[in-house]
Amino acid sequence: MDDSFAVSSPTSAHEKPPFFIMGCVRSGTTLLRDVIASHPLLFSPNETHFYRFADPYGTMAFIRPLLNQRIFLQHRAADNIPEDQFRDDVLLASYDRGELMERYGQAYLKAQNAPPNARWFDKTPQNVYGALLIAHDFPTAKFIHIVRNPLNVISSLRTSGVMEIKETVGAANYWLEAAIIMRSLRVLLGDRLLELNYEKFTTNPKSEIRKVMEFVEEDSDELEFDLKQIKREKNRYVSTLSDEDIEVARRICGGLAKEYGFEL
Repeated sequence: MDDSFAVSSPTSAHEKPPFFIMGCVRSGTTLLRDVIASHPLLFSPNETHFYRFADPYGTMAFIRPLLNQRIFLQHRAADNIPEDQFRDDVLLASYDRGELMERYGQAYLKAQNAPPNARWFDKTPQNVYGALLIAHDFPTAKFIHIVRNPLNVISSLRTSGVMEIKETVGAANYWLEAAIIMRSLRVLLGDRLLELNYEKFTTNPKSEIRKVMEFVEEDSDELEFDLKQIKREKNRYVSTLSDEDIEVARRICGGLAKEYGFEL
């Protein structure tokens, strides 16, 4: 086992723990990640998907896609993590998902020549399916759940070339499942969870990002992202979704959406 990637405890008194951005895909997780990552001490690798899959850690069903799927190869190339390093010093040297995540985060910091007091954070929307495992593996980590109007999420999933889901039922359940998981974790996480409304974030980015940075215990004045680039939500669903689509979304997401302040 390579000591240069030894796992360090995020609970050490001199260290701040990592944090995880959660939410449904097409909910603004990438925008939020980009803003936060403009801080000189906060570094986020490309989406890891380490907690997405239900197969037990260490099984070939878990290992094989991480080693072979093109999207993960592309992510590691962008992160400047060589494949042999990932395989030998990160994946096969770890005994569970938590160690895998910590090792990858540390390898990413080293690859980016990050300063000694820098820390990594993760933005992988689909890792929401393993949020309970993350909460266990990182008992002091914080979670940011960004929530967007499900109608805008469905519209974006239907029209985006990045993540395209044509079926309204499928797109609606993508939103619903993420929201159910994070709502269920509120009691467990307590003040380790911050929920952020995407529409409020795009309307008042300065005040909302200040809340986020206070939550992760960093200075928002050190962010280098130009918040003027953030565009207010345009509610494109009005022109992209039919009345039938909206009725399907209301049936699937309506109750929980109302809890989050969205009237469908």
